[in-house]
Amino acid sequence: MFQLHTSRLRLIPLNTEQLILFKNDRQSMQKAIGLNPTDFLMDPDFAKELNEDTFNYWIDHTIANPAHYRWFTNWVIILTEENREIGGIGVGNLPDEKGEVMTGYVIDDRYHNQGFASEALQALMQWMQENPDLKAIIADTPLDNYPSQRVLQKSGFVERSRDEEIVRWEYLVD
Repeated sequence: MFQLHTSRLRLIPLNTEQLILFKNDRQSMQKAIGLNPTDFLMDPDFAKELNEDTFNYWIDHTIANPAHYRWFTNWVIILTEENREIGGIGVGNLPDEKGEVMTGYVIDDRYHNQGFASEALQALMQWMQENPDLKAIIADTPLDNYPSQRVLQKSGFVERSRDEEIVRWEYLVD
């Protein structure tokens, strides 16, 4: 099973079968990839984004792009010392015609303010940069989500634009 490793974390990209398990029962997915099952606490606004449309996107795109499924899926963030899921991170696409990809992440509420989001994002960014077509990584945050904005700033992102609801961030690849 493909994984990325940091000093405290493992990141596992879910394949189609694992995504289907996750869609139907998160703990079944956790058991299938060898984790200690746990519940997941997140802000209700973020939970709304993890809906059937999101799962269908991931499932449809991992089926359509089996050789590149890692670019279209959720990567489970695992705290190695507990062997538990503490978050998710991912990329929404292969680099487009401009060489851009969109990324996003969420950390279980119990694990906030410990640097896990930054650690996971930087590991995923390093992996993404192995693709020679990558020119920029994009991320959106709500205007008032200062912790996520700090994660992006610590990872080298700069503000690209904003409107009345969203700040768009960009990391330019050398």
